[in-house]
Amino acid sequence: DAWSGGKSRIAGNPEISFWPEPTLTLRSATIETTDGSSRKLAHIGSITATFSLFSAIDGTPALHDVRLVEPVVTLERRTDGTLNWQRPHWLNTPDVQAADKDTPFGDITVENGRLQIIDLVTNQTREFSGISGTVSWPSFTKQLSARLSGTLAGQVVAWTLECNEPLMLLTGRNAALKTSLSSAALNLSFEGNGN
Repeated sequence: DAWSGGKSRIAGNPEISFWPEPTLTLRSATIETTDGSSRKLAHIGSITATFSLFSAIDGTPALHDVRLVEPVVTLERRTDGTLNWQRPHWLNTPDVQAADKDTPFGDITVENGRLQIIDLVTNQTREFSGISGTVSWPSFTKQLSARLSGTLAGQVVAWTLECNEPLMLLTGRNAALKTSLSSAALNLSFEGNGN
């Protein structure tokens, strides 16, 4: 809940395995809005992550190498310009405090995901399907890099992003970044400051 800014629900029974390494699996996870409407923001077929037994015993469990299988994320812009996703609490934290925590994330792998973009201002809906790739963010103070590909209107689209100050970017401030979008129809790239 703290990470997504929504309310999480898990329909399946959690599973833990210890070989070849300790792994947690959560099946049929849903993230809903917290505004009382309980509208679905995302549904994930399964989430798997490895973890250290020592950190779990120590009382500071940390998940690594998270894998999201068949996630479906809905991003909606309402008529007043606001988004259906609320800003998570951790993004409201000043940079210094966040950097002090320096929580490691490892890599997040996406398999066969789908992104639905609904714009109620223009009454347009777009859907990216077959999204696969990796988002790597080792800690708050390290570089964020993403390499994802998917299909839009029958065309394969690849997207990359590298940002040395991801917290600045995610809180809407200027940050140096490098990104590219490529498909058979066009290639776009940007390197500079953006928000």
